Amino acid sequence: MKKKYCKNQMDFMLIKVLLILLTFMLCLLISRHIHHQVQPPINNDIDLIQKKAFIKKMVPLAQAEYQKYPIFPSVTIAQACLESDYGRSSLSKKYNNLFGMKGTDPNRTKLMETKEFVNNKWIVIKARFCVFDSMEECVKKHTLLLVNGTTWNPRQYQHVLNSTTYIQQAESLQKDGYATDPSYSKSLLKIIDEFKLYQYDYR
Repeated sequence: MKKKYCKNQMDFMLIKVLLILLTFMLCLLISRHIHHQVQPPINNDIDLIQKKAFIKKMVPLAQAEYQKYPIFPSVTIAQACLESDYGRSSLSKKYNNLFGMKGTDPNRTKLMETKEFVNNKWIVIKARFCVFDSMEECVKKHTLLLVNGTTWNPRQYQHVLNSTTYIQQAESLQKDGYATDPSYSKSLLKIIDEFKLYQYDYR
C-alpha cells in the first residue's frame, strides 16, 4: 500500500508541475499577442517622422513663394511630397529636384529613368532632370515654371494661376498637363488632407 501511495503522490506532483508549466506558457503567449497588438509598427513610426520632417522643411519655402505668386503652399508642399517621396527619392537627395522637373541643358541635368502614363499604361523612359543647388532654388524654379509656363506654351498653367482654392489648383495641375498620372490631383489632395497642409495657406 505504501508503494502504491508513493506512486500516486508522484503522479499527482507531476501533473501539478505540468499544469503550472502549461499555465505559464499560455500566459506568456497571451501577453506577447496583446503586446504585439498594442505596439505600433516601428517602421510606420519612422516613416511618419520622416514625412513630417520633410514637410517642416518645405513650409517656409512654399510660404515665401506664396507672398509673391498665387501658388498655394499646400499644393507646393503636396507636390514635393508626392514627386520626391518626401525627399527620399534619388533625384531629390542627390540633385535637390523635388518636383520631377525636366530640362535640356546637359550641364545642369542628369539622365535618369522615369515612369510615364502613356496610352493608358505605364512605361519606363529616360529623361533629363534638372539639377539644383538647394531645395530653395528648386522651389523657386518650380514656382516660376508655373507662372511663366513652358518654352512652347507660356500660358501652359493658366488654370493653375487662376485657381481660387487649393482644391481647384490641385485639379488644374492635372488639367494643364503637369503630370501624366491620371490620379495626380487625387494623390495631391489626399496628402493635403492627411497632413492638413491647408493650414499653411495664409499670407
